[in-house]
Amino acid sequence: MKKGTKATIETRKKIILALTGRIPSLETKRKISESNKGKHFHNIFTEESRKKISEAGRNRKFSEETRRKISEANKGNKRGLGYKHTPEALAKISLASKSRVFTNTHRENMSKWHVEHPNKFFCNTSIEQKIAEELSKREIKFEQNFGLLKIANVDFYLPQPKIAIQADGCYWHNCPIHYPDKYIGRRERDLLQDTALIDNGIKVYRFWEHEINESVKNCVDIISQDIKRTNIYL
Repeated sequence: MKKGTKATIETRKKIILALTGRIPSLETKRKISESNKGKHFHNIFTEESRKKISEAGRNRKFSEETRRKISEANKGNKRGLGYKHTPEALAKISLASKSRVFTNTHRENMSKWHVEHPNKFFCNTSIEQKIAEELSKREIKFEQNFGLLKIANVDFYLPQPKIAIQADGCYWHNCPIHYPDKYIGRRERDLLQDTALIDNGIKVYRFWEHEINESVKNCVDIISQDIKRTNIYL
């Protein structure tokens, strides 16, 4: 087939059938990798094409039969749900992450994206799960990963008493006890967010990872006492 020639639907079906079950050799994979170097999504498609592709994917609905087939196909997929990396792969990922340096602009953009996408699901950390379980046990109503006033995306928000709860990982939030020299400036940013929320009538509680792991009950006790005091004066 000549370059630039569009294949008919029938020809495409034949190509798909011919390739079904075919496993490329290492040499073929190497050649494909070499040929794809320097090629990027943004270079291949125009802005207009990307918008059309995005819209088409967003509005696409699969039938029950198609969903069943996808589910069946993914059961044997090693990279599917539940896939676990080998210890060697985890060590490589950790090493690559440690050597990665983010600019201040990049960090600001990431923070802004989190705030502007309050409905985006974020993976809950172990300490967040502990707080969620303790709040649920006491029947305290809360919203999780909640965007507030385009100022911050808080880990927990209690609407009735207007209380925000942040579960701060010691490593990522510059814990003065365990990681005093890590991510310098992160603590200042957290405090600036807290000040902005407080100015808007929202009380903020922050708990360190080591505090939650030592006793999540004690952490939530502080909040419970505050809720009881608030109810007295309502």
